[in-house]
Amino acid sequence: MSDSIRINLHGHSQLSDGELAPDQLAERMAAAGARAAALTDHDTIEGLPAFREALLRRGVGFIAGVELTVVDPEEGEKHILGYGFDPENRRLKDLLGRAAGNRRPPYLQALSSAFDRSRAAAERTAAAGGRAAAVPAAEAIRILHEAGGLAVLAHPVVPGQKPDLAALERLVARLKAQGLDGLEAFYAGYPAALSRDLVALAGRHGLLVSAGSDFHGAGLPGSQDLAMDLPLPLWRGFRDG
Repeated sequence: MSDSIRINLHGHSQLSDGELAPDQLAERMAAAGARAAALTDHDTIEGLPAFREALLRRGVGFIAGVELTVVDPEEGEKHILGYGFDPENRRLKDLLGRAAGNRRPPYLQALSSAFDRSRAAAERTAAAGGRAAAVPAAEAIRILHEAGGLAVLAHPVVPGQKPDLAALERLVARLKAQGLDGLEAFYAGYPAALSRDLVALAGRHGLLVSAGSDFHGAGLPGSQDLAMDLPLPLWRGFRDG
């Protein structure tokens, strides 16, 4: 589509709960036509150098990324995507060190529904005797900002379920007050009507819009396209945000 750009700002490698090595994931995204991409492993940025080098070899734009496990006082576990931060920021490194226990290996990811992670995480916590506590959303957002990055709410609606847009609006308003920058409005499994609703919601709160497929691997749940279309005006807003 001439009025859109192919990107993927949400994907996972073997370093968290994905199937591919970071450079392999970058190659696949490039082959799918992505013009810009981000590796967003759970609570780790160890794969960014290899991912970046592989993208550069293919002439694809690199955006530093991570998916942070956070907790909202009213709704429990949520995920915040961080973009464009300084990977060497000390506060961010400290945060990731604290959150290391939240990483989920592929075999555990395959056991659960890709879109019911909160419940699955609770069950695994009970079985394993606990895991690292998620950080407060406000703290994660603040540290991402201190590192020069953006904070985006990941997969705000569970694909396949009827969205409760009123509840989501309350969550978004609460996170916006804490500094949230954007909303992942284009996501694997979202129908066009839902993405339009999410773009409108983002607009009401002055938020940027991102797009990502949450790719984990061909053999794992939650894996869809390796590149997605984002309307150019929304891309320019995100890029310049």
